[in-house]
Amino acid sequence: GDSVKIGDLIVNVLDNQLEREIELAGIAVKERKAQLVYFQTRLAGELNRMKSYTTLESKNLEQAKLDAESIAAQLAAAEHQYGRLAHLHKKGFATDAKLEEAEKQVATLRKSLESRRVELTSRVELANQSDGRFHYTGQNMVGELSQIEAEVRRAEHEIMLTQQKHDALINHKQRLAAYAPFDGTILELPHV
Repeated sequence: GDSVKIGDLIVNVLDNQLEREIELAGIAVKERKAQLVYFQTRLAGELNRMKSYTTLESKNLEQAKLDAESIAAQLAAAEHQYGRLAHLHKKGFATDAKLEEAEKQVATLRKSLESRRVELTSRVELANQSDGRFHYTGQNMVGELSQIEAEVRRAEHEIMLTQQKHDALINHKQRLAAYAPFDGTILELPHV
């Protein structure tokens, strides 16, 4: 007889299938953690990409505002030129062709300015609606932030589930073992 204290392990049941399941569950936990790291890395990259798009879009909006202001200045100059030519035309000092050319230039600049203003307004609205999760590049919408965040949450949930399975298997293994219910001496162990 061996002396034992309360709670000492007396008999440990060896179950190869259970050991294999514990090992596989441990591997699954490590796999899920590696996936989580991958998704977190993708998330950080996507956040940087969206930040770059935001910076670029801000610069593009500023440039578009400057372009519209430039066209407005050109339009003002063309309207002034048209007014002068109309006055000269009434006095016979300007030809019809010159007056028509100036009028055409004013109409072209007005259409161009209106087009730029509509485009600028649309881009500003899109920029204001964007919460940083996607951006309009002028041709299409880009951004995978929401999708990657969902993948991160899913990976975290899978880690939790696989860890719970691993812990449950270890608890099951511990429940199969026999522990000393009190201090004493072991006289005989049953053979299975």
